[in-house]
Amino acid sequence: MFNKPATKEDVEAGLAIFCVPDDRSKIYDLGVPLPARARTRRDIGPEEKPIRAGSIVEVIQCEIVDDAEILVGFRQDSEEGVCALEEIEILR
Repeated sequence: MFNKPATKEDVEAGLAIFCVPDDRSKIYDLGVPLPARARTRRDIGPEEKPIRAGSIVEVIQCEIVDDAEILVGFRQDSEEGVCALEEIEILR
């Protein structure tokens, strides 16, 4: 979806889920085109309303931050979330 890290303006326009300030991130290639379907490996999100383990989500964004942590932005129905790449399984 993106050929550059998401900006605050992308998030405000509903095109991205998150942005990392100060040019600290770059696009991470998942090896599949985005959006991509994925399955959550564990509950993600707030305790009172998590996205349950085994749920199918649509990954719309993936960036590596500080050359270390890989973050994924996803949607499930009207919900949006961010998690670490290891918390989901990309469905091919």
